[in-house]
Amino acid sequence: MLSQITLFLVFLTTFGNANLIPCDLKWVPQGYGNVPEKSVSVQDEYIIRIHRSNEWLGGRLNFGKAVVIQNSVVIQTNTYEVLTNPKNCQLFWIPGPYGASEVQGSISFENYRMEKTNGRFIGKSSEHGFPGQIIPSANIFQFVDANKRPRESSQYEILISVYPTLHLSLSDVSFDLQNLKYISSKTELIGQNGFQNSIHGDAHHRIVHEKNVTEKFFITLDQGFSGISNVSLNFQLWYASPDVQEELCVVENQRHITIHRIRTIKVISDVNLPSALDGTQQHFEVTTYGKIQNIQAQSELLSFEADGSFWNDDLSRADLEYVVEKLGFELLSSELQMESNTVRTKVTGQFGGRFLTSFVTDSKEI
Repeated sequence: MLSQITLFLVFLTTFGNANLIPCDLKWVPQGYGNVPEKSVSVQDEYIIRIHRSNEWLGGRLNFGKAVVIQNSVVIQTNTYEVLTNPKNCQLFWIPGPYGASEVQGSISFENYRMEKTNGRFIGKSSEHGFPGQIIPSANIFQFVDANKRPRESSQYEILISVYPTLHLSLSDVSFDLQNLKYISSKTELIGQNGFQNSIHGDAHHRIVHEKNVTEKFFITLDQGFSGISNVSLNFQLWYASPDVQEELCVVENQRHITIHRIRTIKVISDVNLPSALDGTQQHFEVTTYGKIQNIQAQSELLSFEADGSFWNDDLSRADLEYVVEKLGFELLSSELQMESNTVRTKVTGQFGGRFLTSFVTDSKEI
């Protein structure tokens, strides 16, 4: 019997499994205390830059004025550019010093693209939280303190901007079952009953065997899970039941999702026992076994192919396609792209674990 099961896998999104694909921020000209929509701030301090003496200087907006440092002197101006996040990029602060130009996704004051330069990068004070400028060549961080005095520190954090993680839905999953027939399987007892036939005629018995079977699945994607925050799967897996009592999803690494579940197996059988014609009663045993497939070795894993749909409501269609391709997935042709906020791909991977594939009920005389 085939039943459809739906597994919804959610795992914690951390900096370690973020996309790490640099995402563009944008500098917007402003003045006299004004800030545009989607401005980037740190503790209510907006990140700004000004152009002076043929270079860009970074600092913060303070009581309507831009305050920056140049040659150890605090400079205040009424006009400035404010850092904004129009693409809904995912922003992180990571501890320095690293030499900010070597950190993927770090942001230069020179331009809004994350390019390696020898200039200044956006940081904040680890102690005070004020934004300012990192000078990688000197391995120092400069900021203007609460009293508008120039400060330097080696304790700072670096602003990182990457694309947000994506949601992935897998459907129409098809398995390559060629290897399955070469993999040894085991049996697990589901239930067992003993009976005696009757001298009064044939006897009918309805047998119910029920047991909670522990299953474990693991799934890998050839492209990996980096940059994907959650995955939903729809597939038919031989004999499967939707009665999932417990589901625990664990991410072991970026290429491996493990699913544990306890599934209730309930088998109902009708057994007819012949009468004891000569007056001698016979003993019969009715047993139900489940066939357990245990696929662990790399050589035994089942390959699969599925339709993949990626989406993130905070990204434009163009950005979504860009990120999906950067993650290593091949886009389907444009005529197969249906929803405007979803990008479709073909996804391949491998599947294994310990799971029930079938069951059999048998009765015999003992």
